[in-house]
Amino acid sequence: MKLVDEAIFLFRTNYSETSLIATYYTKEHGLQKFMFKGGKKKSAVLFPLSIAEITFYGRHESSLKNITNAVPALPLSFQFDPVRSMVAFFIAEVVRKCMIESDKDLSLFEFLKNQISKLDVTENLIVFPIEFMLFFANQIGIMPFIETGNQTEFQFSEGKITLGNTIKEDDKGIELLTEIIQNKTINIGDYSKHARQNALELMIKHYEYHVPKIGEFETYAIVKEVLA
Repeated sequence: MKLVDEAIFLFRTNYSETSLIATYYTKEHGLQKFMFKGGKKKSAVLFPLSIAEITFYGRHESSLKNITNAVPALPLSFQFDPVRSMVAFFIAEVVRKCMIESDKDLSLFEFLKNQISKLDVTENLIVFPIEFMLFFANQIGIMPFIETGNQTEFQFSEGKITLGNTIKEDDKGIELLTEIIQNKTINIGDYSKHARQNALELMIKHYEYHVPKIGEFETYAIVKEVLA
């Protein structure tokens, strides 16, 4: 049966000289893997987080359907920017590792489209990966919550950030996370490279604790340079 859907490209693996297996998060069918014959010639629609209208065939119960065409559905330019493209690779990996195959969610799809559009134009790029991990955590039900306590710490097992009366320099990464969660205006100059990287590392540990079998983030070593 022929189907058409809007889809966000996440990952690819080589299959033959000209073909590959493409992983997409689709609007109507959730996370799906597709055989894409001749896909290696379609680099314009196979960049992480590129959005396309795809035409494909396959039975509903089949785990691998066949794409016959992919046409860009939203004009984006971040793939031509080396820094933004690094962030795109990281975000695509986060999404891919957190989604269950065929897990359809229209509100999540629209959230991702909005975040991708924001990545294309944001001037606040050095905190974008941190913001995304927090906002995406909210979408998938693992947003950390904040409460006051005796000392500042991130309790991963409970998904809880405790804020003490004073914030030490080593706690600035946690403070940055709470500022974003509370939707406060962030002064980037208040947070060092170390604090920004620490905030992202804390979120990665939070995901590792709450998302089953998530594994290591292969693109973290690249994206942390963005936070510098």
